[in-house]
Amino acid sequence: MKMLYIKLKFLPIFSLIYRLMRRFIIKCFRIKSFFRKKVFDFEEVIEFGDLLLESLDRRVGEYIHEFPLPDKKGVWVHDLYFPSPLIVSSFKDNPVALEVWLKMGMGGFIFKTILENSQEGNPRPRIVDFDQKGEILNAMGLPGKGLEGLRNIICSNQALLGFERPVGISVGGKTKEEYCRNFLFMNKLCDNFPKTAFFFELNISCPNIDEGKSLTENHESFKETLLFLRKHTSRVVGVKLSPDQSNEDIVRYIETISELDKTYVNLGNTTYRDRKKMGLSSEDFFPKGGGLSGDSLFPRTLEMLQLAKPFNVPVLSTGGVSKLEQAESLLQEGASLVGIATALVKDPYRVIQMNLEVLNSKETD
Repeated sequence: MKMLYIKLKFLPIFSLIYRLMRRFIIKCFRIKSFFRKKVFDFEEVIEFGDLLLESLDRRVGEYIHEFPLPDKKGVWVHDLYFPSPLIVSSFKDNPVALEVWLKMGMGGFIFKTILENSQEGNPRPRIVDFDQKGEILNAMGLPGKGLEGLRNIICSNQALLGFERPVGISVGGKTKEEYCRNFLFMNKLCDNFPKTAFFFELNISCPNIDEGKSLTENHESFKETLLFLRKHTSRVVGVKLSPDQSNEDIVRYIETISELDKTYVNLGNTTYRDRKKMGLSSEDFFPKGGGLSGDSLFPRTLEMLQLAKPFNVPVLSTGGVSKLEQAESLLQEGASLVGIATALVKDPYRVIQMNLEVLNSKETD
């Protein structure tokens, strides 16, 4: 108990050290690129950061990463219990990073969207960090290890399930048929685990692959896909919609989702930006555009939440949340869960503080 008290007191210092170290690492990689006459690739910073995180967790994780949650301060979404309403949104499949964020107090997480086969994604460089604005532009193109790779991650990292927090599987696809095949594969794997261990999320809103919005452009195909999932599983099923959809379209999709049992809606995702309008050249950012995440998304996230109010369906609000007041305003406006991504990358210790303050405010309600 004394150790936890000391760690909580030192959170602002941990936060400062993390931010300074992050900036130092980025500067080092920029210098390295300059001397090697190579284009600076922010993804190399991320890859190095994952290795550093693994090394730190192995050596001093007990002192800088473990922040236990208070009992019974969480939220139920159907038959899933999240010990905190703040969860890791779908952008990562590195088991070490996910485990660290669970240790830090996240209520659960959703794996990065999975496609049928392993793929490299879009050409690099495909990530730009606008540090001063608190934003990141990415056009990853859903690189990943495919269905077999995700199965191996789950089966070889049982520690992730040992936290007894819900784990989401984000299902992607380039066609309706691929969505269904991917779901069936993962659903069969999930049969080996309790219903409270896993849930599914259809990601129909990815702006970073050409076919990433095939189901948002065809409501009937979407409805057939959702009904297919509902028919084949009794687990909780969510749908991730895009902030780039019109309000009328979002309302229509929410209505369809709300008509089925044990569903939720995730509002929303990154928002598409043209690289030229972001002041970038093809050397800075190879794809023509990508998904913007960070602080500027929050007004749209709040607006989308308002659209869901007339419907009896739980909402996971995602996008632009980096401050306590933002998380609290979403929860007060009716969100069941709040998804965090960019803020965890930029400063997880600030997220820990935000998480604990959210839980403390729930205690006084």
